[in-house]
Amino acid sequence: MAINEVKLKNSFKKVKEDIISLSKELKEAKNLIIKQNKLIIDIKSQISTLNRQEIENKDNFNAFLPGSTGNKGVKQASNQASNQAQSKQATNQPFKQDMLNFKKDLDFAFTSLPKQQFLTFLTLYQLEDDLNRPVNYEELSEKLNLSEGCIRAYISFLLKKGIPIAKIRVNNKTTVLSINQKFRELNLKSHLFSVYMKDHQAQTAIIDY
Repeated sequence: MAINEVKLKNSFKKVKEDIISLSKELKEAKNLIIKQNKLIIDIKSQISTLNRQEIENKDNFNAFLPGSTGNKGVKQASNQASNQAQSKQATNQPFKQDMLNFKKDLDFAFTSLPKQQFLTFLTLYQLEDDLNRPVNYEELSEKLNLSEGCIRAYISFLLKKGIPIAKIRVNNKTTVLSINQKFRELNLKSHLFSVYMKDHQAQTAIIDY
């Protein structure tokens, strides 16, 4: 009888330990969701600010397209000037189409990424802007509440997919990450934030709930 009591106590003890372990895991998962939710909210807050920049960029881009306000004065110019303007407009047509095709390809490349990898890229983009310098794995790890090993795997995946990230070796010791400068000059951060929020709207709604 005593042996059965010992077995019973040990069984209860193990069940209690399992419950404590499960409770700890649930708490960690909840904290991770809260932190990622906060990160998504931060991304939302950036969109309203960045949209103004996107509108300005669009206005500048439209100045080079057919039918823009910059071409209105051509109607009052000589026939030679009009012919030159029409020639420029014809040249702009394939340029405009190339830009549209580029954005379609860009959207497809990023929406094809798993959510976490896409979020890692956006976090790197924003964190580099906030710090005004390249970012290391540890900083990305802390921001996303993920292990450095996980971040390294995500970055490796993104690089294999051709996502514009530069790995820079500092003093042959530390590796830092940066958004490719030529890609950054395209000023597409606001657009990518919007693509992320639209593509993952359902998941975001679940987390917010």
